[in-house]
Amino acid sequence: MWRGALIAVLALVWCAPAHAAAKTVARTGEFTLQAQEKGGKVCITLRRNRHYQGDQCGRIPRSAQRPVRMFPYIGFDNYAAAVPASVTTAETESRSGKRARHRTFAARGFAERFVLIPAPPSAMFVRFYGVDGTLLGIDGGPAGYIDLGANLTPVFGTHDEGVEAHTELRLAPTPDQADRLRTLACVDVANRFGGGGICDLDSENGLQLLGECGAPDLVGGIVAAGVESVRLTLGSGGEVGIPAQELPAVFGGRRAIGATVPPGEAVRTATALDAAGQGVAQILVGTEPGGRPCVGDDRGDVHFSGDLEPLAPPAGAVAVAAAGGESLLVADQGETLCVGLGSALPAGTCPPPPFDSDAPALIRQGRTVAGALSRDAARITLQLNRGRDVTVGTTDGPAYTGRWAGRVRFFAAQIAAGREVTGAVVRNAAGTIIGLSTKGIRVPRVKRTVLARRGAQRFELVRTSGEPPCLTAFATGPPQAPTFCTDPHPGTPIDGPVNRYRAAVTVPCDPRQAMVYGPLPDGLTAPQVILEGKRIIRPRTFSLRGENAWVAFLPDAAVEGLRAGKQSVPLQLPPASVQCGYSAHRSF
Repeated sequence: MWRGALIAVLALVWCAPAHAAAKTVARTGEFTLQAQEKGGKVCITLRRNRHYQGDQCGRIPRSAQRPVRMFPYIGFDNYAAAVPASVTTAETESRSGKRARHRTFAARGFAERFVLIPAPPSAMFVRFYGVDGTLLGIDGGPAGYIDLGANLTPVFGTHDEGVEAHTELRLAPTPDQADRLRTLACVDVANRFGGGGICDLDSENGLQLLGECGAPDLVGGIVAAGVESVRLTLGSGGEVGIPAQELPAVFGGRRAIGATVPPGEAVRTATALDAAGQGVAQILVGTEPGGRPCVGDDRGDVHFSGDLEPLAPPAGAVAVAAAGGESLLVADQGETLCVGLGSALPAGTCPPPPFDSDAPALIRQGRTVAGALSRDAARITLQLNRGRDVTVGTTDGPAYTGRWAGRVRFFAAQIAAGREVTGAVVRNAAGTIIGLSTKGIRVPRVKRTVLARRGAQRFELVRTSGEPPCLTAFATGPPQAPTFCTDPHPGTPIDGPVNRYRAAVTVPCDPRQAMVYGPLPDGLTAPQVILEGKRIIRPRTFSLRGENAWVAFLPDAAVEGLRAGKQSVPLQLPPASVQCGYSAHRSF
């Protein structure tokens, strides 16, 4: 009987309905674009005279700012994309500035429309328009528009070992300018082993630090026009001020810093200071002492990059909506829009205002869920893990009269106790879905298990709902300690060097004492810690589900390295009484 059932199943498989296959949705000359929708995604395939050119899959587009755009494997200058149904015309702009209009293609059974534009000319930008001629969005074309070396300006040292500033163009649409092109100010930091960089994309102030053995650490940064200097707080407790330098006018008033860190010093924090010497933005750095001698394979290649966070909350916060006893507060921070629930907005970097609602950002406090949406958002439905969904209308928040007044909408909703928001659907006034959140905003459940403790220092296993368990360290003060999370399916390495051990040394200033820890694969013994004078510290080990763990609380002594059998790694770290406020990470 089972044999007959198997034959029936195979017959169903081989006789699958035709609609499961990709359909032709656009044709232009020799080119054919095929598409298929499945599970909320659309996949497109480009062919030229039936020869494969490339494919791409993505969420069904609901915003003209987020097309499903293909990067063809063959014929790179051709442009193919899936766009929302509201887009009826696509306009290309070539490097010479010439513009040309192209129709989009509708296809029966598809929620989106399609764009197919063969080259030449290769497009630098592709703009999308609605039936009434309104500009709805823009996409970077295959010709590319970013010049990574534009306006290169020396800041410190040389090109190969120093700090340089440059500009980058970046598409950055706003609620009132769908095709806004922004000039970013950036710095690159380079030494003999490599380099790194940072731009003012998300924050007015950014820092890049690069270390190498045998030479001082290099630090560079981009800062706001009102910043006079950046103060580094060092591992010894000392401070170094780095004056901000003027840059050419094309950088839009941004300034730059470049300097070396005193040898043998860790960097705890970096603070941007105004003309009065007051801190306006800060970041925890926590890089290990630099400039140490080169030993073995240890190159001392420390990399750190991050944005400085404002130290004061934005001024002029007003309530624009309320629900569940909580108020939704908003305020401008330059061109960004700060949004939060409660009695006051916190200090920190705020995101750009929403130019669409395709992936709505939700915030939650207690039983209140709220957020900012685009101006075309009329209502939002919050999907819950149980019980009825909650639908509320949006408001323009009359109390808000700032930069984006009338160009954004707000909402606040109360949900029942014990409910989780598993998703959200945003609709416009016509009822068309213009945004989806498939993740919602769940309240994570966190369970901490203290494996070992010494005074205010703790070594913990942290379990967060929906995530793998992680090992990390805690202390009263910074730095933030490295985290090792368990991979339930690590696989078996078959190529390249295999580092079986991972270790972190964290040296907080409160308490001022060092500890070293890490995960431990099954069947391996824990590494020994080698202190000055070849003194050996053997760590404690813990048997856990998945990888095991090990930790050692160290005395106030220099740490020479770690050793496990034939495997070893040099550290050359000074005693905690000499340097603190940093962490170091190694694999060996």
